Amino acid sequence: MDAKTILTNKLALIAASGLSALVLGAAVAAVSRQDTSAAGKPSPTAAATVPATAAATTTASASPFAVGRAELSSAASGAPSAAADGKKEAIPFPPEQKTLPAGQKIEAASVRVATDDGSCLNVRPQPGTTFGTEPFSCLADDTLLWLYGPAKQVDGESWRYALGAGWIAARYTKPVAPPKVRLPASPSVTLWSQASDGKSYGTQVSARKIDLKTLAASPAVSFPHVEWGLGGRSPEVSPSGEYIAMSNNGTPDGSRTDAVVLVGRVSDGSKVDIPDAYPGQWSSDNKLLLTTGISSCNQGQCKSAIAYYDPATGITKRLTEPSAEGGAAAWSSDGKAVFVLALRTLTRVALDGTATVVTDAYPENLGFYEAVNAPNGAQFLLGGGYGPLNLLDARTGKVVEFVRALQRQIGGKCGGTFSRSSGWIDDTHIFYHERSSSSREDGITIGDLRTGARKVLPFFNVADLSSPAPGLLSFSTWAGYDDLNFSVTFIMDIATGDSMPVLTGAGAAWTR
Repeated sequence: MDAKTILTNKLALIAASGLSALVLGAAVAAVSRQDTSAAGKPSPTAAATVPATAAATTTASASPFAVGRAELSSAASGAPSAAADGKKEAIPFPPEQKTLPAGQKIEAASVRVATDDGSCLNVRPQPGTTFGTEPFSCLADDTLLWLYGPAKQVDGESWRYALGAGWIAARYTKPVAPPKVRLPASPSVTLWSQASDGKSYGTQVSARKIDLKTLAASPAVSFPHVEWGLGGRSPEVSPSGEYIAMSNNGTPDGSRTDAVVLVGRVSDGSKVDIPDAYPGQWSSDNKLLLTTGISSCNQGQCKSAIAYYDPATGITKRLTEPSAEGGAAAWSSDGKAVFVLALRTLTRVALDGTATVVTDAYPENLGFYEAVNAPNGAQFLLGGGYGPLNLLDARTGKVVEFVRALQRQIGGKCGGTFSRSSGWIDDTHIFYHERSSSSREDGITIGDLRTGARKVLPFFNVADLSSPAPGLLSFSTWAGYDDLNFSVTFIMDIATGDSMPVLTGAGAAWTR
């Protein structure tokens, strides 16, 4: 695939009208049609494999947010390459995208699904029943929906756009009073929005902090976000709401194609570039996990290390030696240690570099896309992809599977997550986004570790899942209406399954 195609595909994912980039694969898979009439009625129907350094390596910038530029190799990127005559291929900038800035109240009408035969209501990527509008989900009666924008008259039906779902036939819904969903008792929330400005490659990520008592928003600050190729993660805001991190493997003008982590300060727009790195999780005390050395390859042999960056001090500290095995890493819930998994060895590495092997017999071929530590630190939830969910004991390394809904094969079993999609409500309950099972089992799922029971809260288009307060979930959804593409942050009541849109924007960090 050439660089132009890669970039086009990447931006298409971001701007997909009516479908989130996060669920495009599942939408393409499309569950079987529920239409029943001949006319196509929109039916309501021991030795650590990753050794820790004896003395952890530390580097510091002159200023925590002095912008650095590193001239690194472009060998690992997917950006435009030089032609045989030494001239680069001219690739035009992507077109400007219309979006809604983060932090605005969203006008949407609350309805519930009300079919005429008690079946389910099809959700489609576009209004209508003709080619290109095959349903990808079906919603049960009484499902709460939030309708945005005017109706569209297509194929003899009046269609409405349901936030976080898609297009539905309006006659199979009934208006209801907005549910009473409480907000987290947070003083503020930080959100971001993203769109192409038409003047550069990639997008501009705009972030701001909103006072939840007055809804007054700080001035928006913007940062360039360039990713050549597919599979990158969304920008992520620190728990304090003060910093935002994202992976850039190129510059807006296409002149450089190295791997850089950009960390921006939301309060003033200042930023720092961390070269030759890829971002991981934020710790509970606002330190950013990094994989470094990802471009340091010799004849195809790459060696990477685990490190972290503290934006408050500008210090980057390496916790493991560079290794060909690389390894996955996750923070402990208290932010005092990092757990590193490489090959079959799980190691706990304290921030001073002291390493303790938890187990050297981690199950072979048991992969995961994200690992989240329980509040009490006892277990990790391993998930984020289309495979099994597992619970990893942080003290013994023992792994126990949490049985999820029967999975459909998505894209040849390949696929991960663009953003947070699993986590903990408390020490005995987990949440995760089910998006590759049957249409009746797709949605935000609450799992009880004591009984194995699952409760599905139907919501197809989900990103940035978190639990900002007891009994609540926060998530964002991407919306596309006409030529407008934007994100909306929702709050969901776990007990009732009801949710409501709060503000435009994604990646909510609710301060505590």
